[in-house]
Amino acid sequence: MKKKSLFLFGILLLNAVLLLVFLFFSRESGNEIAFQKQCFDLNKNKMEVVIIGHCEGQSAINPYYFDQPTFNLSQRDQSPLYTKKLTQFLNPQDTPSLKKVLININPFSFSSRHLPTSRYVRDLFLYFGVLPDFNRDLRDGLVNFSFFYDEIERFFAQHIYKTTDQGVHLATSEYKKIESSESPTLFCNGYQESTNIFDTHLTKEFYSQYIQSFDFQDTDQGVENYDSILNYLEDHNYQTFIILGPRESTYFEYLKQQKSDLMQTFNQAIETLIARHPNVKVLNFSESKLFGNEDFFEPNILNQNGSEKISKYLNKILKSNNLEKRVYKGVELDLLATGE
Repeated sequence: MKKKSLFLFGILLLNAVLLLVFLFFSRESGNEIAFQKQCFDLNKNKMEVVIIGHCEGQSAINPYYFDQPTFNLSQRDQSPLYTKKLTQFLNPQDTPSLKKVLININPFSFSSRHLPTSRYVRDLFLYFGVLPDFNRDLRDGLVNFSFFYDEIERFFAQHIYKTTDQGVHLATSEYKKIESSESPTLFCNGYQESTNIFDTHLTKEFYSQYIQSFDFQDTDQGVENYDSILNYLEDHNYQTFIILGPRESTYFEYLKQQKSDLMQTFNQAIETLIARHPNVKVLNFSESKLFGNEDFFEPNILNQNGSEKISKYLNKILKSNNLEKRVYKGVELDLLATGE
């Protein structure tokens, strides 16, 4: 009887030990799962996806479409605080490894006048330590985390328009008007009511001169810039997405009206990149049908309720790819991270 009691006690003790071991590992797993839903912590997790882009790509994936508050860097009273948080968040010494990268490309990316955009994309990769072999171009406006919001357009208004013959005076006056408004934005985020640029702050005349100020003779160089980035990412096993944002439709509608060949130029540039990099995924949030081949794209989802549909669709993408959007100290970022 005594031996039987000891035997039962031993079994119970063993079960208790096994249960404690199970609970211990479950607790670790549970904490990790819980952690995935909390603020991003550089010391405990890995950043798997980074959105890189300007204007359209940000409008497709920015917090506005998740019904979250949006920080606008052009609101100067908020800019230093936000930039400081981003600086802390993106400290090169603490930045985790990157696994997936989203790159936004718009038609003007391939213009000689927009080549600085290609350079600041490279600056961003360099900042993360991804492209150490690229020369860094620290021109005004290309740093200070301009890739998140509309600081790149502030750069154009201050540094490029004033050096061109077309659109200089108009750009200056319109820019000052926009800067002093409640939502001081140029071509990027901040359009709270409409996705049509003609229905917001800018006039058709201004938009016309804006487009005319671009020179697309150097499209090949723009392609090569992006091609170099994609080559590097592929060589280092990064999964890359190209984003075409919802406001592309406004560009293209205008270009159609002007019977411009820019659409074809842009199509060819993107097709060239896709042909060279067949593993690159293209996410199309544009109303326009590009290339006439929808196999490249996710379903066209933008309409009058575009923001709501985009929000739902992006959440679907995130879940299907085991991705979660992150919040860092209460500030929504254009960063996505997996829970692997």
